[in-house]
Amino acid sequence: MSHDAVLIGISPNDAESHRQFREQNDLPFNLVSDSDGDLSKLFGVKRSWTLGLVPVRRATFVVDKVGICQGAFTDEINVTRHVDDVLLVLQKLSGVDQIA
Repeated sequence: MSHDAVLIGISPNDAESHRQFREQNDLPFNLVSDSDGDLSKLFGVKRSWTLGLVPVRRATFVVDKVGICQGAFTDEINVTRHVDDVLLVLQKLSGVDQIA
């Protein structure tokens, strides 16, 4: 089943740390370095204060093929839940009853 979707990870880490992380975890998608925080600010996940936390909130966005955001998930306690949430949105977008 095709979802017409592209996965991209974004964080403030530099390109070399992204390369290493991608290789160590065998990730099938690219990671983008947002060292200046412009993308994080644009997506509303940059923290104005950190109090020892990472400078951006962990978030997952599903953008459809025409550029409309169909889902935004920011659960930082249970980040793995993002996977289930994304699969539900992809299921809805593809018009199928269940994603295998």
